[in-house]
Amino acid sequence: MNVILFFTYGVSLKDWESSGLLSREIKQYKTLSEKYNINFTFVTYGDNDEYKYNNYFKNLKIFPIYSFISHSNSKLIRIIKSLYIPFLIKRKLGAEYEILKTNQLNGSWVAIIFKLITKIPLIIRTGYDLFTFSKYEKKNIIKRIFYYILTLFSLNFSNLYSVSSKTDYNFLKDNFIFNKNKLIIIPNWVDSIEILPSKKRANKVLVIGRMEKQKNFELIINSLKNTEFDLDIFGEGSLKSKLKEASKNSNNINFLGIKPHEELMNEYEKYQFYISLSSHEGNPKTTLEAMGSGCVVIVSNIPNNREIVSHLETGVLIEPEKDNLINTLREICKKTDLINKIRINSINYIENNNSIDKVISREFEEYKKLSSFN
Repeated sequence: MNVILFFTYGVSLKDWESSGLLSREIKQYKTLSEKYNINFTFVTYGDNDEYKYNNYFKNLKIFPIYSFISHSNSKLIRIIKSLYIPFLIKRKLGAEYEILKTNQLNGSWVAIIFKLITKIPLIIRTGYDLFTFSKYEKKNIIKRIFYYILTLFSLNFSNLYSVSSKTDYNFLKDNFIFNKNKLIIIPNWVDSIEILPSKKRANKVLVIGRMEKQKNFELIINSLKNTEFDLDIFGEGSLKSKLKEASKNSNNINFLGIKPHEELMNEYEKYQFYISLSSHEGNPKTTLEAMGSGCVVIVSNIPNNREIVSHLETGVLIEPEKDNLINTLREICKKTDLINKIRINSINYIENNNSIDKVISREFEEYKKLSSFN
């Protein structure tokens, strides 16, 4: 089976590597390739440097767009040029593919045009709903209209439209006109993690993510600075300087930057607690990984988190602006039985719902439905 994966608009393999996500993002496709003998072609927004990733797994081919067309500094010109990309791909690669798939919604117009000129079935995959996020983040009205139209077109021109959460599934079903049978849920996956017993973990707190307003890091820092809990933060972002200023004169806040994903996976087991107080989420990968590693997750009480965290069963749900985070942590620390119960339940939940084997088997079933593969 031959599959083309269209990268998120503007994103390259080099970007994945610099953000520490390369091994995680590729693993799903490497595993699919090895288990089901699938040949993948990655259409990326990189240049000749992308070819160094060709040997990342056996059945992989890289098609870096900016090896064939020039990269413009103008966003508008890049958008206009993107309309030519599907025709370039057909000319260079042909149309001998069974499946097309996008990595995210952004950039889906390239895959849709390619589908229209080749008639190859298309899966559009979203890890979060771009239109909903644009409203939460108060993007300008032009962007919101664009994302709405892009979502509408993608729902109608794809053969399957994959979301990672029930919240996104219900939102799309209720707010857009399209054939509802093509909408499916495939959650994010979690790799197997070595799990240390609770008693071997320090009462340290782990936070991972982009340092942006959505993630509410400043509230976490202000709640925990100069307390008995060490707070380790992995990530980068536009608010890093502001957050460092907020942690000034504290003796327990550590900014640890970005680590490659395979190294980051070894960090979870060192922590008793993982905190995420995001204002909005999709199907949050780091929360799932923390649950699968046996951390007690404390997360904001928002719809997407409630899908995976049952209060005091698989984690702790709090109202960030109302509940006292440090008091919550202190109370949980007194309850060894509760910690052990949450750890066991969350590990079981991830094994039953988000293991990589279950997720890729589900994805391959969708590939088979859309292709002539038997």
